[in-house]
Amino acid sequence: MAESGSPKGMEQAVLAVLRYLVQHPEAKDTLDGIVRWWGLPVALEAQAENVHQGLEALIKQGWVVVRTSGAGIRLYGLNKDRIAEVTRFLNG
Repeated sequence: MAESGSPKGMEQAVLAVLRYLVQHPEAKDTLDGIVRWWGLPVALEAQAENVHQGLEALIKQGWVVVRTSGAGIRLYGLNKDRIAEVTRFLNG
């Protein structure tokens, strides 16, 4: 199992989130919702920090967008303009 905050754990989180988003391009959720409901590997469910770091890396890459509501709630979702690029990345 990858340690919380580890590069391997973040890489696993990135791949899991991207796979989910390609299969469900309309999905948007909070960090907590992603960890609980997106079918991430059990090892990642207990490591929200890895998922958070992975999401931040994906935002910088331009593959994930984040919207912040007036209440300060952050919703993460796929940048659908980049879905072809994400799919190519996942297919190696």
